[in-house]
Amino acid sequence: MQQQDRLMPIIEKLALVIRAASEEVVRDHFGGEIIDELYNRFTKKLEQSALFSDSSFVPNLDLFTFLKRNGRE
Repeated sequence: MQQQDRLMPIIEKLALVIRAASEEVVRDHFGGEIIDELYNRFTKKLEQSALFSDSSFVPNLDLFTFLKRNGRE
């Protein structure tokens, strides 16, 4: 099995996690018409990334979100 084939589920999961974390902000800013095309292209870019072609790559994802209330004390 080639490395790219082995990493495909990881790449797709990574793209889904990033989409879940950012979709609402992107939708509010740019509108909902572009969402599916944008994240499909993003997934393809991840698949082509040199990062994933490195045989020593170990997938690890840390996601930090900082939320701040506006106008409330």
